[in-house]
Amino acid sequence: MDQPHVEEGELATDLRNLAWINRLLGGIAVIRAHLPGEVRGQGSGVRGQGVGSKSPLTPHPSPLTVLDVATGGGDIPRWLARRRVELIAGDLHPQMLQLARKWSAGLPIRFIRCDARRLPFRDRSVDVVLCSLMLHHLTEADAVQALRELGRVARRRLIVNDLRRSRVAYVLIWLITRFSRNRLTRCDSPASVERAFTPAELESLARAAGLDRQGSFRLYRHLYYRMALVYEPK
Repeated sequence: MDQPHVEEGELATDLRNLAWINRLLGGIAVIRAHLPGEVRGQGSGVRGQGVGSKSPLTPHPSPLTVLDVATGGGDIPRWLARRRVELIAGDLHPQMLQLARKWSAGLPIRFIRCDARRLPFRDRSVDVVLCSLMLHHLTEADAVQALRELGRVARRRLIVNDLRRSRVAYVLIWLITRFSRNRLTRCDSPASVERAFTPAELESLARAAGLDRQGSFRLYRHLYYRMALVYEPK
């Protein structure tokens, strides 16, 4: 699916399959868990206060900007569209962007073509930056550069949601995708688990990108062999 020209119908089916798998295995839940409280509490059934907070949430004076890098079919921005945020979704793959725009017609989402390693945004210009299931597609050197760029543009928080490499995770996704008629889903999903980083490797990449010098980050393990890198700049 990373190839520049894939048969559109096959790519569209694969993106829909991945969106379904992402919801089934907690990908949306990972993002929700680490969003700022004023975004997480909107339209999601979560009461208007942070975890452990005893005081009501104070409304943010203006909508937060949220950038979803490597948006794929745009399922995460569409999920966020009911919240009071300004949404930007970017991807390097032109066919994916075309499909994401079509599937998101009528929603307040601005789509742009961009490379995670060279983002066309000023330093600290976006409140919340998201990046889901992309990092494992890169070499270690490119992953470091992408993390450096993602951290550079984030004003309040960066959330990187990715797979954890594991034999059990490989078997699980292999079983889930065996019955798919789409060859991209059958091939790319297990391959993604094989290429995924471990938490220790992701921490090393984050340090190589300088995230520990420009702010602070934490790694979280989630169900179904997911992990999240959450970074907040100084």
